Amino acid sequence: MPLAACATSPEMAPPEILGARATAGTENVLSAIVTVELRNADSVAVRYSRAEVATLNQTPVQIHSPYQTEVLLLGLEPEVTYRLEVLAWRGAEMLVRDIGSVTTRALPDDLPSYQASGDNPTPGFVAFAAGAYGLVIDNTGRVVWYHRFPNGPGLNFMGQPNGRYVARPATPPISSR
Repeated sequence: MPLAACATSPEMAPPEILGARATAGTENVLSAIVTVELRNADSVAVRYSRAEVATLNQTPVQIHSPYQTEVLLLGLEPEVTYRLEVLAWRGAEMLVRDIGSVTTRALPDDLPSYQASGDNPTPGFVAFAAGAYGLVIDNTGRVVWYHRFPNGPGLNFMGQPNGRYVARPATPPISSR
């Protein structure tokens, strides 16, 4: 007579979200980090939206690393509260958990602001250096990413085909004695 097991085997166990917390970005207020603890999951993503809006955005799905995973939220708007949900998968099985909200802070006072004009802006982003910052703006002129360099990014700040940015920061002056 065959025996039936009462417990779910580890190979068949559904994904579990053991814990999750969101932290507003410290170096860039247009970002947040969601730290997620998972069990029996192979991938994870975060859905987010402005607290007062029903439309959800989602981060790319990323492969879950053992124990704890960090998911970056980029391109957020300043001084906005976002509600957050974690999505965890194991194969085709998905689990969704509301994890509350995170509020972004105001942009730095010395960060330049921009406006776009014209009747048919081209979609996409522009990366450039301005003052102490390396900046990325969208086609409306909204700053979507920035990084402050202690001595400025120099004149060479640009996006690369792999999605990363490079800069050649200015060399600090050499003091003579």
